Amino acid sequence: MTKKAAVFGWWYNQNYGSILTYYALNKYIQDKGYDTILIDGPDGYKNRSKFRTWMPLAYEFFKAQGMAYSNQPTRATMRELNHLEDVDTFILGSDQMWNPWNGWVDWDDFFDWVQPNKKSIAYSVSLGKDDRSKYDPDWVANRRRDISKFDAVSMREAFSVDIMKDIFEEEVPRVLDPTYILDKSYYHDLADKSSHDYAGQAYIATFFLDPNDDKARIAKMIAKKLGYNLMIIPNPLNGLEKAKELFNTDEFDFISEAIPQNFLNAYRNASYIITDSFHGTVFATIFEKPFSVFYNAMRGLARFGAVMDLFEFAEADRRINEEMTDEAILANESINLAVDYATTRDKVQSEIVRSREWLDTALEMPSQVDETEVYDEFRTFLTSRSFDFYRAKTTDALANNIIFSENGTIKNTFDNESYWQLTHKELLIFDKQFQITTKFDRSKFTTENTFSPFRISGAFKDGKTEHVMYVHAPKKKAAPKDKNAVAIPDGLLTRKALIVSIVNNEKIQKWRSDLISNIPNLIFFVGRELKEYANNFVGGPADILTFPTTIDELQKIVKYAKKHDIPLTIIGKGSNILVRDGGIRGITIITTRLNYYRIEDDLLVAGAGADLIETSYYLFEHKRQGLEWADNIPGTIGGAVYMNAGTVRDIRGMFSEATIIDENGEIKVLKADQVVFKHRYSIFMDHPEWTIVEAKLKISAGQTDAMINDMVNTVEIREKMHPLTLPNHGSTFTWGRAPRLIQQAGIVGTQIGGIQISTKHPGFFVNVSQGTAADYEALIYWTISEVYKFSGFLLKPEVRILGTTIWEASVYFK
Repeated sequence: MTKKAAVFGWWYNQNYGSILTYYALNKYIQDKGYDTILIDGPDGYKNRSKFRTWMPLAYEFFKAQGMAYSNQPTRATMRELNHLEDVDTFILGSDQMWNPWNGWVDWDDFFDWVQPNKKSIAYSVSLGKDDRSKYDPDWVANRRRDISKFDAVSMREAFSVDIMKDIFEEEVPRVLDPTYILDKSYYHDLADKSSHDYAGQAYIATFFLDPNDDKARIAKMIAKKLGYNLMIIPNPLNGLEKAKELFNTDEFDFISEAIPQNFLNAYRNASYIITDSFHGTVFATIFEKPFSVFYNAMRGLARFGAVMDLFEFAEADRRINEEMTDEAILANESINLAVDYATTRDKVQSEIVRSREWLDTALEMPSQVDETEVYDEFRTFLTSRSFDFYRAKTTDALANNIIFSENGTIKNTFDNESYWQLTHKELLIFDKQFQITTKFDRSKFTTENTFSPFRISGAFKDGKTEHVMYVHAPKKKAAPKDKNAVAIPDGLLTRKALIVSIVNNEKIQKWRSDLISNIPNLIFFVGRELKEYANNFVGGPADILTFPTTIDELQKIVKYAKKHDIPLTIIGKGSNILVRDGGIRGITIITTRLNYYRIEDDLLVAGAGADLIETSYYLFEHKRQGLEWADNIPGTIGGAVYMNAGTVRDIRGMFSEATIIDENGEIKVLKADQVVFKHRYSIFMDHPEWTIVEAKLKISAGQTDAMINDMVNTVEIREKMHPLTLPNHGSTFTWGRAPRLIQQAGIVGTQIGGIQISTKHPGFFVNVSQGTAADYEALIYWTISEVYKFSGFLLKPEVRILGTTIWEASVYFK
């Protein structure tokens, strides 16, 4: 009988690295005599959605390779994966599956749903960052139990091995990324099947996941230095538009189609490679190409160092950074076509063999199946509820909301209750050393009279103490309603119908043609959903969405809107806005292309769209202080001035002047004595007809050590206190003690639709499951009501609520 393994991971990501990682892992396992099936990303966990509908690249690729994948499971149906036909082994794929900094990481990635009678393997997993500040003790306690239930675990980088030992108490080996262990001939076969063959062309392949002006500038300078043209490989996930903005299509070549085969062909035939991608770097080494790499801090710096160590490349020879000047690039002797792969070829091959042997051993090891374990209806009862755990005849719970996971672990408890096992006779509870601590006799709850879903009792190991579990009381929910009887308006537009209505609207088309005539180079979209530009991942479509790149363009838009009485909305980085699901009527301006900053004496001059975090680092690099408090705060300079943003300090202490476009489209300068600031308020909030285009802020000379201390403290405090791994719009309410009131009112964790009051910081409302703006708004006003009933204090939203509801939009376009 053919063996069968199920592979779980982020293979469905529209990313060449992810796709080829799981291609390599699947192909290698298949070559070992296994059938494989890829498990689709389950709905109901963080940042999971109907991936195949909006980023189909991976699905199409794996289908073409004859590699099967499952239907999409949900959080509620994960246990059913244990019954996949003939599957006895589950393999967790590589990459950052256990990185606590990554907003995708959730319980499913730790196989809490895999039952003990199945073999589970984690191959070449990465923790992403060599940084231990994110490992919350409660999170670690739960994840440590999950990890201990794997039959075999290996990590991709040395720092991940060290963290596993020091924090998770697991001794695990380091192995190579799956892309290295697959025979290279498979990549050549895929490259041969590309839709365009780049053989015979002389070029530098340029592959950026996160392109920007400086990366583009440096790539062009390297091309000039080496005397080659650039071949642009855009990020396949919505990267083409940005790539075309940075690299003129008339001047530079682009790969013809965004498929992995073309990526591999372009890499194989390149004379040189420039990338900011980890796997972009890996495939440069697989094809033994000279390369330069931007270490991508957003995606984990230490991962790049692991590749350099494997091939014994000096970091200074291969690494480039965005601060390098054109002169520095031209003078850099390490940027050349000579690179030595021969010296380490035997070492690398030895590492490949060792990694293959580890995976082979893990695949062939016998499963540790306990024949006394049972899988019946009572098990399903336990794993589909949560419980409160008490000593009998006491009122204070030992643990609340404990969870019996399918893999035999217990969550949200102390070490005495770490694991569980169900036999025909008993429910057994084990401590972290797998010693029995409590026994529940199943015979006591086998009949209707003695078994209650609300109370289960058992004996503690001392023989004297009785332990009791009660089913954790869920929050009350309203009874299901007959939708036919609900008095909601008829004919509400769907998401798709709303966009179609906008695109086909004659008035909007007239605005579009006028803007093209008046501002030929203006970047704009019709009917583009604003959820793509909002940190909370919600927001309906804008009629016209514009991205002015100069103050002159912005001024022309304002004047045009004023002349034709068109509503105008200004948005920065989308970090503190809530755009309703019906979208925004009229013209919406996003200022992020006004992203410039410079120092003039003791002033910072910055465009309204300048990124707060980037600007704070710009000042740091020039040893000027003033914006240390803004490090790690999403937003723009214009938005910060508009709402007087701040933490321990705010923008008003630095403010010198602002250049605005007034209600008549004229440019004016407002000095500090003309602008009123209060806590999270400025005079600009009373004048929505004004548009901030530039600000001058007072700065002073700074001490490097003190600035580093302030910036690191700011980051650490925000990361410790705020739910930064989930989509949100920052503080929801203006008053600093609003989170405490929410907590005192007992409503922390309340969820409406996909939006939840954060359990980490109640002032933040987080998007946990594809929530809508309507979910957000309902939860905001419900919270205001509940806090008012509890305290008599009326909270005021800090988040800017913009646009129309679906109902209002439906009425507008009828």
